[in-house]
Amino acid sequence: MLILVTYYSVRGSTKEIAERIGSVLSTNIAAPSTVEVLPMEQVVDLSKYSFVIIGSPVHGFVWVEYASSWLSVNSAALSNSAVWAFSVGTPFAVGKIAQRMMESKDEEKNLAAAISKDVKLEGHVLFNGKFLKSHASSKFNFWWRVFGGKFGDFREWEKIDKWTGEIGHTIVQRIGDAV
Repeated sequence: MLILVTYYSVRGSTKEIAERIGSVLSTNIAAPSTVEVLPMEQVVDLSKYSFVIIGSPVHGFVWVEYASSWLSVNSAALSNSAVWAFSVGTPFAVGKIAQRMMESKDEEKNLAAAISKDVKLEGHVLFNGKFLKSHASSKFNFWWRVFGGKFGDFREWEKIDKWTGEIGHTIVQRIGDAV
């Protein structure tokens, strides 16, 4: 039984969340050798994994293009595994004015629906990431502030650990049922 945590990361936030998920799974439910954490571009053979957790940053309310394409290309191989997905965005960073303008209230549900077009999901969650001034141009930073946006690290590690624990519980149950 192998577990894969795979991700695409633009600025490191999604990578760090994926590493945390892998660490929690290794510590709590499986021998470390049964959990692999790899960027999408290093995944070669999905057939060896019974369980796959996939993560991508969200830009403009959708997964980044590389992750979306990877998911589409690998959808057949993923059909043989139990799959969970996590998205990393900055909903906490977006000001109230911008939230209303962008109509972002259904973002998590919409992301799950889009991902489910390619693969059957066991579950999906939208995590807050980090958004620093250095991630954007000074012009963007100005407008970001005008519309009430904030900069910082908004990741909720307890929420990430809780979600990972739920996945771990499901994996343990399925392994037990298979024995």
